[in-house]
Amino acid sequence: MQPGKPQMIERTRITGHTEAAAMVDDVISRLGALAHVVGAETALLKSGQLSAALDHEQRKGELSGAYMRALQDVKANAVALARFVPDGVQAVTAQACRK
Repeated sequence: MQPGKPQMIERTRITGHTEAAAMVDDVISRLGALAHVVGAETALLKSGQLSAALDHEQRKGELSGAYMRALQDVKANAVALARFVPDGVQAVTAQACRK
């Protein structure tokens, strides 16, 4: 990368049902993994195990970054996802609202 030039992020472009379904599954999976780590960390904090809870910080950061990148792909492909997997879009929204 050259100094002063922004790094281009390559985004996935959805062109069919299979790709759309895979993207939905990926986002839901990433959110589930992140929710699991946050839940484990919260349980440790509630039980007073601060040091053990802090051990989850790096993994939580990795998972939250991956989830946010996946959401950017979803946003960039919103029209295609709504066309190819409308139920999948509703599933992602429902899952995000539950977590």
